Amino acid sequence: MSATVRPETNLVASQADAFKSHLKEALSESPGELTVDLSGVTAVDSVGLGVLIAAHNTLAKQGGALRLENVPGDILKLLRAMRLDRHFHVNA
Repeated sequence: MSATVRPETNLVASQADAFKSHLKEALSESPGELTVDLSGVTAVDSVGLGVLIAAHNTLAKQGGALRLENVPGDILKLLRAMRLDRHFHVNA
């Protein structure tokens, strides 16, 4: 099973708790594969990356996978610089 989460705001510290809640809800409904559609996101900070990494780790322990879709260019560059594109399934 898979679920999709579309953040309505940037993945930054001030929005992290709300984003975590959306992810937890999606994971409880569909623990297999989780897609995060970043088409509406223009910024990700270290806290936002931490939330994505935690979701990835949770899914990996359950045999699932995290997918990032519609990743904007600047965020894609960040993911590549941090080599997170080797852990997440990333599609621009």
